[in-house]
Amino acid sequence: IRAAGWLGEGFQSALSKLIMNVALMASIFMAMLSRLKPTQLATLSSRYNYVIVTVAIGYLISWGLSRLFKVPKGRRGLMMVAINGANTLLNGLAFNTALLRDTSIPYLLVYYIVNTIVVWTFGVSVIAGDDPTVSGKTKAKFDLRHLLPVPLWGFIVALPYIFFFTKAANYIANGTGFITTTLSGLGGLVTPLSLIYIGIMLKKFGLSSMRIDAHSLLALLGRFVL
Repeated sequence: IRAAGWLGEGFQSALSKLIMNVALMASIFMAMLSRLKPTQLATLSSRYNYVIVTVAIGYLISWGLSRLFKVPKGRRGLMMVAINGANTLLNGLAFNTALLRDTSIPYLLVYYIVNTIVVWTFGVSVIAGDDPTVSGKTKAKFDLRHLLPVPLWGFIVALPYIFFFTKAANYIANGTGFITTTLSGLGGLVTPLSLIYIGIMLKKFGLSSMRIDAHSLLALLGRFVL
């Protein structure tokens, strides 16, 4: 379809905004209401420590690999973030729900929150500090908006419903009214639209635009292994 010219240049941008700003938020909100109870949420919160430790170990290993294989300055930070950072929602949610259904979403959210905070704080500073064109240490500009992306608001808005407005949560999650069908329909768009978006981007850039060298292979290996 992309090659036939049916989709304009701005279509993938609009599609990405629709997924990130509408469909994902609705999907996360509905999954939270239908799958999580206060006791389950408390149990999940205790697992943040494990995720944080896992991410920290991943960064230490990737740093060691960059030194061991003498990755040049300017690519070390990118390699470390590429190995450990993840596009957890745009691609991850689609594959998780396809393989493991909605039961995987709460666990995915735990990783997503930690991953978002780490990438936009530590990860950005690592990349900025590895800039070979700048002498000395460079401080990256911090933008609070990156820590609270639109999809995460689906999680935040769902919390008071889970803890305080349980009847409303049950009605929205299990009802047949306009709100339930609308949010469920919007949330159901995540997987098909994400797969279309991935296909468009693969067609646009293609494998021929990639320059594969030893360091790229190292980053790919670390990405899949770690």
